[in-house]
Amino acid sequence: MNHIVSADPAGDRPWKKPTAEVYVEVPRRDKRLHVVTTYEAAGDEITEDHDLRVHGETPAEEDDGRVPVRTLDHFCVFEPETNSLLPFERLLTAEDPSSYRWVAVGVIGSYVEDPGEGEGEGEEEDEDESIADDTDQRVLLSKIIECDAHYPTKHDGIWTVDWKVYLRTEYAWYIVLRPAAFYARFYRHAWTCHRIAQTLLDAVTQELQISAAEVVRAVNTPPPMKDILRPTFDALGVTITEQELTANDMVSEMVLTARPALNIIRTGAISDVRPQRALPSMP
Repeated sequence: MNHIVSADPAGDRPWKKPTAEVYVEVPRRDKRLHVVTTYEAAGDEITEDHDLRVHGETPAEEDDGRVPVRTLDHFCVFEPETNSLLPFERLLTAEDPSSYRWVAVGVIGSYVEDPGEGEGEGEEEDEDESIADDTDQRVLLSKIIECDAHYPTKHDGIWTVDWKVYLRTEYAWYIVLRPAAFYARFYRHAWTCHRIAQTLLDAVTQELQISAAEVVRAVNTPPPMKDILRPTFDALGVTITEQELTANDMVSEMVLTARPALNIIRTGAISDVRPQRALPSMP
């Protein structure tokens, strides 16, 4: 408290006029609250092209027009001109692939599909038949030309719907696994919508009625430990409630992602949207 000394108006005695000083403390910036919105290249990315050799992947003996299937882990998707990170739901709900102008980067690996796999099951190839190297291959992919989810197939009169999400470039299909830590917030909503839509599509293929509570329970239940998508589930830690399930934005995006598969199942007409996918089987 400071005081101003002056003469007393009623006499000669000095008097003190009280004043107050106000201090405003500006909080320091907490670096932990910093939100990453652009991709910053690490400088060690390999550029994807026709000559890229992937650890554990056996090159095709002849060019039959098909491309390999690989995995993409610790990934992000961004706009190459500005490096702005892309909310993944825009890929899932985009209806015109010709409008794609995005690229992805992440750690890639070879993939072998198990003919008996269930929900999202499958595994990365253990035996290396081409390149013996344990180092991660962090690759900047070429332009994404397709995003594929909920693809239905029919065997012996029974429909099944693939749980995995794929990105396609000119050179390969990539199964999307875990997002990079800074990209998780851009992928989490799409992952949740995808799991809800997949649960409903499974009920459709099995001609089952399913309640909202059952959908929530299925979405919140982790895949089996050996499932290729289990690490993604554990990394994102997504759980939903019935209220979130019926939210307008969730419903609209879920319908958009599931509609192509529903149309195929309803009409029975499978358009060959994967003419260039090569899926090797387990030996």
